[in-house]
Amino acid sequence: MSGYSDYEKLMAEWGSAYLMPIVKNKESTLIDSSKHKSFSMIFYGFTEISNTFEALSLSEVLIAVAPPRSNRINHDEYLKYLVNTYLQDVYILKERLNTYATRLKRLYTKAGRVSLVSKHINPLFEFVKSSLEDIVKTRGYHVHASRYRDDELDRVCQMALISRYDPEAKKHYRFSYQKAQKAWAARIKSNNASTKKLLDYYFKEISKVVSENGNVFMSL
Repeated sequence: MSGYSDYEKLMAEWGSAYLMPIVKNKESTLIDSSKHKSFSMIFYGFTEISNTFEALSLSEVLIAVAPPRSNRINHDEYLKYLVNTYLQDVYILKERLNTYATRLKRLYTKAGRVSLVSKHINPLFEFVKSSLEDIVKTRGYHVHASRYRDDELDRVCQMALISRYDPEAKKHYRFSYQKAQKAWAARIKSNNASTKKLLDYYFKEISKVVSENGNVFMSL
């Protein structure tokens, strides 16, 4: 187990104990979050983060395998789409980590866990920033102007266009595509491994505030 998976297990068991009686009673999976603010803040805040990390993991898988064979999908555009989606999800993860820490900080400060909040949550903001800084910068430089681009992706697109009209260029297009795909696959794999370490530490610290004796502290 790890800080991330331990916290995931804590949320799953707590969520089941909290939600299932409500679901069975109302015969509905729709929970009025306004009546369960603390639960929504803690539980759904975590699922937003976990869903985003799963999206990053999916990007790692998709970019490493062959693109779809459909004639409706241009492989160069597909590769650019995966890269841009990945960078966008990294930015979303950063925002959600900061939002979650901020909300828990307020929640548990009101609950009297001031010293725990100060020790374990306050330092996380700088930790998240420094850990994701390079990736977020890459995304941030282009977000307000256009989609992300780099020399490798540009070369793929250029050769894709030429190869549509010049059969002799097809092998050069395949080479440029495979080179860019391999480079980004390695980059995303490495980044995701680092992101997983970030999440392990982040949730290890968060857990020290949110949990008590193996259970979620809900005296709120």
